[in-house]
Parts: sequence; C-alpha cells; structure tokens
Amino acid sequence: MTCVRVDIVGFAEESFPGFVHCDFADADGNRHKFIEKIPVVTTQDLWSDSAYPQPGMMPCETVECFNDGEGRSLARILITQSPRVIRAFRFFEGQ
Repeated sequence: MTCVRVDIVGFAEESFPGFVHCDFADADGNRHKFIEKIPVVTTQDLWSDSAYPQPGMMPCETVECFNDGEGRSLARILITQSPRVIRAFRFFEGQ
C-alpha cells in the first residue's frame, strides 16, 4: 500500500473509533489539514490525553511519477477520505 507521511497534530473527536487532526506539506511546501479516523493514519493507541504531534501515514494512490523542470522527482497522488472526497497532490518521491 502506498502512503504519504503526515503529522498527527491533535485529537479531534471521541466518537468511535476516534478522530485526529492531521497535516502534511506537498512538494510546493503548501500545508494541507484534514481530520481522519485514528486507525487510518496510525497503529498507535492515541486519544485525547496522548502527546501530540505524532507521526502518521495516510493511504493514497500514486497516479503518476515525473521529473519537474528543476530536476526533482515528483509523484502525483490521490487521497480518498470518503467516496465523495478525492484530492490530488504533488509530492517528492519517497516523501
């Protein structure tokens, strides 16, 4: 499974199975924030009393790998948070 590294920056909601605030930077340095279920982004037993930030991984799909005009190896990925929410981002390969 392909994943992108995320920072789990805080606890969001106690409804099962628990939700956390996450963010990550794309290849252009833009920060993106989202809320996700704890088991989707980590195997750690996180909750409202856990220490944050924590490292996490968000499952994604690699759509394309390419080199930009600056010689950087990039990947275009899709992150699906629900059947209706699909977002595309550019990342450094291996990020």
